[in-house]
Amino acid sequence: GKRMHATVVKIAKENLGGTVIIASHAAAIRALYAQVLDIPRESVAGEIPFPHNASATTLIYDGRKLRAVEYSFRDYIQE
Repeated sequence: GKRMHATVVKIAKENLGGTVIIASHAAAIRALYAQVLDIPRESVAGEIPFPHNASATTLIYDGRKLRAVEYSFRDYIQE
């Protein structure tokens, strides 16, 4: 989670004012989301489910920190 957070913040800083898409595995996305929400590592399993395959998780970087907007959005997927 800490490595994902640091990497996403670095990418966000390099692209201030822009939109960036980052693809990753479910466990890394879940760990990143827990970092953003400041959820302790030992509580992640009970508080954050794994994101769905091909879902979108949206974060916003305000120049200082990442803010959670949406987790595991998949309404665009037609089954």
